[in-house]
Amino acid sequence: MQHSSESVSPTAERGIRGIAIAVGDGISLFCTQLSGLALIAIVLICTFNVIGRYVFLHAFSWAEEAMVYCMIFVIFFASAAVTWRGQHLNLDMALRKFPKGMQRLIVYVGTLASVGLLVLLAATSWNVVAKLYRFGQLSEALGIPMWIPQSFVPIGLLLVALMMLLRLVAHDPLPKAHDFAAEDQEL
Repeated sequence: MQHSSESVSPTAERGIRGIAIAVGDGISLFCTQLSGLALIAIVLICTFNVIGRYVFLHAFSWAEEAMVYCMIFVIFFASAAVTWRGQHLNLDMALRKFPKGMQRLIVYVGTLASVGLLVLLAATSWNVVAKLYRFGQLSEALGIPMWIPQSFVPIGLLLVALMMLLRLVAHDPLPKAHDFAAEDQEL
């Protein structure tokens, strides 16, 4: 009979890690592909707007607004993919001064504090989105409901928080020793 105080079996742990990796990889791929499409949209809008302005002497009044909304989308959704890959900015210079066990604790506490802050920011942002939805505010040039582009912020923040949690489960949260060695050579 297995008691709840016993650790998770290696098979179950691989299963949980495997699920976390599959979910993280899937979300990362989805966010990367959507961000890529938004970047393509930015390039196309800009190109057609330049052609319209200089060839036909008529620019699209909505082009700048559409490109800004696409850029906001890219920033918040690509951030989730970057977080999953561990390519985000990480202030871990002092981390190497601590023993391995303490490093692990610092990483876990730091990650959980970051997730808490991201969730708080997302909740606050969602309140703004809800107000925009209730008021029915439309954007100036495109005439789309403002809650749509504003929702990119809380959704992106929650995606980053989710990716941070998935990384804790799926990967060893400590930087590899060679990562520190490369940084030392750069300094």
